[in-house]
Amino acid sequence: MSAAAERQVAWGILGPGTIANNFAEGVRQTPSAMLLAAGGRTPERLSVFGRKHGVERLYDTYEALVADPDLDVIYVATPHAFHLEHGLLAISAGKGLMVEKPAALAARDVEQLVEAAKRADVFFMEAYKCRCHPQTARLVELIREGAIGAIQHIEARNGGMVERDPQSRLFDPALGGGGIFDIGCYPVSTVQLIAGAAQGRAFAEPVALTASGEIGPTGVDEIAYAEMDFGNGLTASIGCALRMAMDDTLVISGSEGQIVLPNPWRPGRNAGPSDACIVIETANGKREEWLYDPRQLFAFEVEVATRALLEGRKCAISPAMTPEDSILNARTIDRWRAALGLPVVDSASRA
Repeated sequence: MSAAAERQVAWGILGPGTIANNFAEGVRQTPSAMLLAAGGRTPERLSVFGRKHGVERLYDTYEALVADPDLDVIYVATPHAFHLEHGLLAISAGKGLMVEKPAALAARDVEQLVEAAKRADVFFMEAYKCRCHPQTARLVELIREGAIGAIQHIEARNGGMVERDPQSRLFDPALGGGGIFDIGCYPVSTVQLIAGAAQGRAFAEPVALTASGEIGPTGVDEIAYAEMDFGNGLTASIGCALRMAMDDTLVISGSEGQIVLPNPWRPGRNAGPSDACIVIETANGKREEWLYDPRQLFAFEVEVATRALLEGRKCAISPAMTPEDSILNARTIDRWRAALGLPVVDSASRA
């Protein structure tokens, strides 16, 4: 790495859109990280982004950005459909890669990114903010400690009502639109993490999956549900929606009680504090565990990746997303979409 352990890790942002603004704030709140450069293809947007975040180096092509010799790692924040292309671009330049979720639009493309990073011997991480928040680590501890006995069922929802706009990436199949890719991936990731913890593993894959939902007029899933069976009496029900209000909650039921996360996906997403509450209810009563932090949510994933880079590791440590976790997550998303009759949208199908 060009940034030694006692210095800051130098980040570059590829794609200065809405989520990149939040990520830049997360970098600012991480003392061991610095935002050195950004690259975009819209000069005005790039200039505004640079002024807002005090970015020293601005590049009008992605190729020029990844070629900057002083950058340690690139955060790819372009629309979903371009994550594979832009991730490979960063890797080919010898840069570490953090790619916004979903890492790619099909499991085989995520596998391609992971293998490319391994061959290049560079860092790889898929950006799931909630997986880096302390409440997720504490939740895994509670499951492994048997706080509510044997886990029997998990309920996870993530959704809301969005105006249908065919021009928006959310409703454009070519850009990876649809609820599953945009927000359903959070319940998938967390449910598989919990199921794994319940079975003494890092993560678990459902042995069976069925789905229902609604495909909108633009061809994307606007409402989607899935029922998962992880074997050994452990099941899960997940849902996501672009066109229906849903409570964003996570409920884990066990043989001796229940755990509820009222805000599992986005505590402090846009601004701190990112305080979060875990509610545990058993025969002994109901209690709340609060986790307090003044930072906003993106700072946690920046910190996880920056620490890994400073320590010379090529990936994050669970409960943050590991490369194997990212592949499994994409595989289950493939299954969920296929069960709804949606087509595979990997790089081969778009060629």
